[in-house]
Amino acid sequence: MEHTTDTIEQYSEWIKFLEGTTEDYLFILNITTEEIYFPGKICETYNLPCSKNNRYCIKDFEKIVYSRDYGEVKNAWEQIKNGTVTEFNTECRLIDRNGDRIWVSVRGKSRLEKNGTSEVVIGRISDTVFEHKVDSLTGLLNGECFYRDIEKLEKAGKKGYLLMLGVDELQAINMKYGRGYGNYILKTITAMMEEVVDPSYKIYRLDGDRYAVNLEAQRRKTVEELYTSLQEKLDPYCTVSGGAVAYGERTEETIETAEILYQYAETALDRAKRYGKNKLVFFSPEDYEKRLDIIDLQEELRECIKYDFFGFYLCYQPQIQQKDYSVFGAEALLRYSSPTRGTISPEIFIPILEQTDMMIPVGKWVLETALKQCKLWRETLPNFHISVNVSYVQMRSEEITGMVLELLKKTGLPGSCLTLEMTESMQLQNYQYFNRIFYTWKKHGIQIAIDDFGTGYSSLGYLKSMEINEVKIDRCFVNRIQHSAYNCRLISNMIELAHSAQIRVCCEGVETEEELSVLKEMEPDLYQGYLFAKPYETGEFEEYYIKEDSPRYKDCRERQKHFMELSCTGKERNIPEAEEQENMEIIVESMDEIVFVSDIDSYELYYINPAGRRFTGIRDYKGMKCYNVIQGRKEPCEFCTNSKISNEKFYLWEQENTFLGRHFLLKDKLISWKGKKARLEIAIDITDREYVSEDIQSKLDFGTNVVSCIRLLADGSSVSEGIGKGLQSIGEFYRADRAYMLTADKGGAFWNCAFEWCGDGILSGKEELQNIPSHALHRWVEEFNKGEPSVVLNLDSIRKDCPEVWEIMSRRGTRRLLAAPVKKDKKIVGLIGIDNPRHCHKDVSELCIMAYLLRNQAGNEDTAPGAGCLGEIDGLVTGTVGDWGGGA
Repeated sequence: MEHTTDTIEQYSEWIKFLEGTTEDYLFILNITTEEIYFPGKICETYNLPCSKNNRYCIKDFEKIVYSRDYGEVKNAWEQIKNGTVTEFNTECRLIDRNGDRIWVSVRGKSRLEKNGTSEVVIGRISDTVFEHKVDSLTGLLNGECFYRDIEKLEKAGKKGYLLMLGVDELQAINMKYGRGYGNYILKTITAMMEEVVDPSYKIYRLDGDRYAVNLEAQRRKTVEELYTSLQEKLDPYCTVSGGAVAYGERTEETIETAEILYQYAETALDRAKRYGKNKLVFFSPEDYEKRLDIIDLQEELRECIKYDFFGFYLCYQPQIQQKDYSVFGAEALLRYSSPTRGTISPEIFIPILEQTDMMIPVGKWVLETALKQCKLWRETLPNFHISVNVSYVQMRSEEITGMVLELLKKTGLPGSCLTLEMTESMQLQNYQYFNRIFYTWKKHGIQIAIDDFGTGYSSLGYLKSMEINEVKIDRCFVNRIQHSAYNCRLISNMIELAHSAQIRVCCEGVETEEELSVLKEMEPDLYQGYLFAKPYETGEFEEYYIKEDSPRYKDCRERQKHFMELSCTGKERNIPEAEEQENMEIIVESMDEIVFVSDIDSYELYYINPAGRRFTGIRDYKGMKCYNVIQGRKEPCEFCTNSKISNEKFYLWEQENTFLGRHFLLKDKLISWKGKKARLEIAIDITDREYVSEDIQSKLDFGTNVVSCIRLLADGSSVSEGIGKGLQSIGEFYRADRAYMLTADKGGAFWNCAFEWCGDGILSGKEELQNIPSHALHRWVEEFNKGEPSVVLNLDSIRKDCPEVWEIMSRRGTRRLLAAPVKKDKKIVGLIGIDNPRHCHKDVSELCIMAYLLRNQAGNEDTAPGAGCLGEIDGLVTGTVGDWGGGA
């Protein structure tokens, strides 16, 4: 004991000497007496009792450790005490005198005596190492610590689940109640998580509304139970969505770096939010692939903007005057053609533009291009009018007012030729802000239109208070109006009220003469829709409306006369009698399938049969929305088929309903229900049944193509054509970007691309696959020599082992690939490769069939029908690599 005391005194002098050189708290721990000596004034910061000799009982120190972290500290102390370890390094939170929790790092090393026991530990407590590693609001570890800890787990080969949580609608909470309340919610979530999550698992706050929990050594069931418990705790305050991904099972599909795990969990969380929020979704490689496609497209769009908006172009859909069916003007519609993917739907690329800063420059380019075109067309049609859409992102830009006026001045056009269209969902309730902008524009003659009118939150009442010139009634009201007295009355009232406020009315989406004949009597000002014309590119538009000597121009004039002569049919439509609905209810009451009827416009449920009530657990559904009851969503489904259904026949589709946990075959039809247009849906549960699916059909189509390919090869007229047909067949089956055949040169030292097939809109990458060193393909050497095809589901998995191939494939935009060997005389002479398969990407059976077909032809060169022309293959496949060992 005396020896230990002397030793501690000696160390104390050294620590006193060093204490002024560091901001850390140095300490000496006497294991025998369980006392800690601090030369610094740690008691002034933390809630320790004052001590004249700066010595504290270990139990005094343990009292200031945050209860959630106490277990880890105690475990470290017990290991040192028992001599299990001689060093420790742990992290915990200490409670300071104000009651705040402060993260600290506690590190120490014991001094071993001659008998092998430890009596003294020297160490330090530091809170400065966490200066940039702790979230200031919640006190949780931040994203930097998350990445560090996940990387440690990856290196140690640990297994478990990463759970990412996102607060639903945090931005709306901040806007409605203030940021202070939003911060209170975040702190409440933190407290609830610490209450629910076992102390052995770390919790992180990653960014604004996202948290992460590392559930080391746990199973999926634990993740689900934890999420459910947290849901229940937070129910009075808010909802949270969850995304989870397993780690530790190293496969090519789940490469475990901290960054990739984060991306996987984030992908799952985003999917949970898209599918209605307040639910847990586990990572799916297919969803990640889609997300990567979006990220790639986003980068591509940014590059195209940089290079003078390459790939963007405008189409123009005419707007027709009701009085004489002459052209009033046109709406300019943005389109995009990808250099690698072909034409991209506006429903895909416009949201990407709006969610980034790209909509600002693109919107300016659209307006400038449309105005220049309008000026050219006004040389022939002096009163030609152009309409251009403006997004909410643009309207929030400080430069929007001046930018529009500057472009108008630059083209030399009068403001009266331009209408700027705003979507009704643009939060127009903030009309004072918009009115200031609209007033400035209107002084220069520019007109304002509200697009998609009737689908958002506006009303004609407050539109009268705004500087609005036109409303465009949405297609959903016009569609099959001849069969809906309700929509007839609604549109008629809209037009009457708009005209009373001197607001012009355009009916969008007019597609049939029956619809037009009903609308004529209501006398809107303008029509727009496929009945008159689809959106045309510039040259085609001119053929119909500008060039008077064009045959299409003359056809257009004839149609104009026809529409003039078209008679009106009344506004009121015959509605099926109520007895028909009653008869239908009697029939479907005993059906095992889910049957429900909902309003086509408001989504309000009119009826659910007993089977539907059992599935959903909802009895009193009156007034509820179909998307809430059937899909568990708070907003209408983005995949809703309302725009696709008709009253002529059922629209068939399939859906994996994650809310009900079943797979349904769905049959939708438009019906009239007690005087209103309604949607009838029959949901057949096929979760446990087998149907001839799209996969089976695609396999049958592939088989047919293989037969065709064999005939071409056997015919002897063109082996190249046969191989090309085969690559096309395999590429289309896998829905890939490219399918190609690599062959070795005579010496086997290099490989070259002999044939390539590219999907629609995909550029050739053949030049990238020339003169590939044989040693670069050692991965495929090993797999092919084992008689296995190669499946690479994540290109990053080959980055270290095959850097040359990784670099080549990265340049080609390849993220996953499949390959199978082609043999001749039992030697590997080539391979068939598939870039970015989107269908059956784990199933290589069809690829092997095609490889076998080619190897079979090469192997029977002398005896096969048409053997003379199989020399084409022989000329291309002249080299071999034997067992590939030498080249590697």
